[in-house]
Amino acid sequence: MKIHEILERKLQFMIPTLPKGEKAAAMFLADNLDRVPAMTLGQIAENSGCSSATITRLCKRMDYNGYFEFRNLMRNGVLQDDCDEKAAEDPLENEFKGLMQSIIDSDRETMESTLSLISDQYKNVGDALLKANRIFMFGNGDAIIPCESFSLKMAKAGRLCMHYSDQDIQIFAAGTAGEGDVVFVVSHTGRTRSVVNAAKIAHEQGATVVGVTAALKSPLQRYCTYVLYVGTKDMTDTKDIVSRRIGEHLVLETLYLYYNANLDNTVYDHRRKSANVVDSMKLDDTEEPADA
Repeated sequence: MKIHEILERKLQFMIPTLPKGEKAAAMFLADNLDRVPAMTLGQIAENSGCSSATITRLCKRMDYNGYFEFRNLMRNGVLQDDCDEKAAEDPLENEFKGLMQSIIDSDRETMESTLSLISDQYKNVGDALLKANRIFMFGNGDAIIPCESFSLKMAKAGRLCMHYSDQDIQIFAAGTAGEGDVVFVVSHTGRTRSVVNAAKIAHEQGATVVGVTAALKSPLQRYCTYVLYVGTKDMTDTKDIVSRRIGEHLVLETLYLYYNANLDNTVYDHRRKSANVVDSMKLDDTEEPADA
């Protein structure tokens, strides 16, 4: 029996017992299984009239980790013959295409899931960012990457945003934060000891602490004024999934765009002048780079 038929029967069996929202999602999936391999979570939500969270719950009820796994099962089942032919023609190229496609799918799923978790806290954080005296970014390990990226973007907007990769320095910096300052703490699990301690110190001194995390419950949240959730899970043994950082970049990039949309003309002039300076430092087509 083909995977298409198995899933159709499974959905039809579940439909009568499902809550109203999930029932509508299940009916849409059952009627459109041939289209599912080419559809994103956002497209399914729009066409079914259900939220992304509802569709994710339905997929988990069917014992999948989420829509990403459900769709990939469909995709693998529908495209298996084509994949076998391509593998026979050029197995190495097909292998890398498969690996790259899995990364793209994972990143897309993370971004769509993060979008489904958006809340009115973004407005509060964005407004706090506009009024901030100082901005701090704390993270550990590869979480420092989105922190550094956000800090550099804020520098382009003429705002000093401090980030530190050293755990001890983060603690010292947190000790200088206070009322009127905004402290971002990026932690996928919300349990990294150094950043939780930094959040605790900043919180106790009156700073606005913003947690960016995938954990619905964690020690970090005790010390956060606001929490912005990332919609990804790390199921790998080594806890190194790249897509979780994609989600954190998405959250921080959204705040950066909000910040820029609410700047005054003075800051825009600063950005234009800075961009002109950067452009003047680039080589044109006729120039050769200087010898090292």
